[in-house]
Amino acid sequence: MAGRRDPIALEKRRRKAERLLSDGVSQAETARRVGVSRQSVHSWARMLNARGTDGLRRATALGRRWRLDQELHNQLVRELRNGPDVHGTRATTWTIARVRRFIAYRYGVVYRKTKLIPHLLREAGFEPRGRAGWKRRGDD
Repeated sequence: MAGRRDPIALEKRRRKAERLLSDGVSQAETARRVGVSRQSVHSWARMLNARGTDGLRRATALGRRWRLDQELHNQLVRELRNGPDVHGTRATTWTIARVRRFIAYRYGVVYRKTKLIPHLLREAGFEPRGRAGWKRRGDD
């Protein structure tokens, strides 16, 4: 079976379920044949009834959306590139906690999930250095 988060594979499963349902196969049997839960097939059947086949198109993006719009996100990445010392701290490296506090202070947004902050740091050109925090790529 394809990856759980592969949007193309997910859409193919929904399309297969659509064909089975339109052929009169029960939702429970459709779920067994497609390899998903009955709840998923029930949800897809409701989408089909409400929006037609367009309701089963693949999502443009998976996962949670950023709380900052694209302009503020880009600004944040630029500010992270400058390093923490430019923003009034004595620290020379970013840590997850420092970035979280900086975003809360500067933008008024609290990121509780630590998955987002490493993504931001990588985008800004940093890499993890263990307990030392995150340093710019190429800095030793």
